[in-house]
Amino acid sequence: MLQGDMKKARKLLTKSYKEGNERAASYMATSYLMEDSTDVGVGKAMKWLLKVPDDSLSVRMLCELYNDSNSIFFDKAKGDEYLFRAADMGDPRALFFTGRAYLNGERGVEIDRAKAMTCFQMAAQKREPNACYVVVVCSFEYGIPDDETYEKLYRYACYADSMGIFDARKYIGLMKCMGKGTEYDPVRAAVLLSPFANAGDPLAMTTLGNLFLEGEGVQKDRGKALKYFKEAAAMDYVDAYYSLAMYYRCGKDRDIELAEKYAKRCYESCPDKYMYRRGYAMILMDEFRSFDVEKENYLTDYKVDSVLVDSLLLPGIALNELYALDYFVKRYISKERFAEAYDLAARIRYHKGVDDEMLGNSNRQLVMRAMINKPTPQNISFIKDRADRGDVVAQRVLGSYYYRKKKYKLAQHYYKLAIEQGDSAAKTELKYMEDVIKNM
Repeated sequence: MLQGDMKKARKLLTKSYKEGNERAASYMATSYLMEDSTDVGVGKAMKWLLKVPDDSLSVRMLCELYNDSNSIFFDKAKGDEYLFRAADMGDPRALFFTGRAYLNGERGVEIDRAKAMTCFQMAAQKREPNACYVVVVCSFEYGIPDDETYEKLYRYACYADSMGIFDARKYIGLMKCMGKGTEYDPVRAAVLLSPFANAGDPLAMTTLGNLFLEGEGVQKDRGKALKYFKEAAAMDYVDAYYSLAMYYRCGKDRDIELAEKYAKRCYESCPDKYMYRRGYAMILMDEFRSFDVEKENYLTDYKVDSVLVDSLLLPGIALNELYALDYFVKRYISKERFAEAYDLAARIRYHKGVDDEMLGNSNRQLVMRAMINKPTPQNISFIKDRADRGDVVAQRVLGSYYYRKKKYKLAQHYYKLAIEQGDSAAKTELKYMEDVIKNM
């Protein structure tokens, strides 16, 4: 801007400020910084900014000027004060840096991941590119997003990429590989992930390795898949251990000992955020039947298994993975630990999902029919207790049990309780029983 134009602009800004427009003071400060970046220009800018300490732009500029370690006005305490004030006012860049402070325990605040994510998400909603990228990273790092969240994460990753944050492409590739938040596109996923895999990123190596293993988006190449899995596993990457276990589980390179070895490593090194992988690793280990279930506590420890079930019920888990939960229920049935089997089945039943009710009911029925086949007083009492609490499956199973015992009034009683809750199977069984009685 020409000198004459700058003078005219400042004259207009001064007039606007005197008329009550506080933002004009912030623009005046900007004009001085544009004209002179030395301490003299900064000093003039500071005078104008301090006139309007409640203007959001002024607060953000003061935050940046006080945090400039090369300036004579550097004052970390004041810089932090104005940063938090700017964040409270909703400034996206200030929100991003405040989130980073909470994430790393900087600027005099304690580590608070929840507050950090809140700040990042608020900044991302205002299209702060760094915040968009961090929200994507943290969402994958600290949890398993649901389908709606994936769509938002995909938009954030694309925006961050468009603003020059190259690393966002890794997550775009990952979501295209998964078909989450966007269309399934393994060809594009392979293109996006290759630079990161070649640079030694374990997530990219493992994901690309799985594409080579299945021949999705790339020519099938088990050798390349194995190479990527081993390199990622050498970095102690949990998913790589799991992929190696699956690699050696079947195919021309089938090696049960190696599969068992990597499944066990996956289980033992699995952090809580990957608990669902731990669940699958445990299923693999049981499948290999290489552990003595009486000696290996983690294979018979109900507390561990219940946590695994909860982790498998996390949002974002596919339905075919959800059905793997049958495994846990059936294992406890086989050990005649019916109360625990029922509890696991109930957890599945009350998980929110389209087909989960059917799955949970099926598992609870499996448990109760196993108990009925061993009709000890304790087992019958357990089922009656659940029926009295309104468990429709328990009511139907008791109806069937008393019908076989030829205690028709009791059978009718329990069938009707189940029918009152809309159980069509109980209605069918009751009609069959009544027809049998009529023909006796």
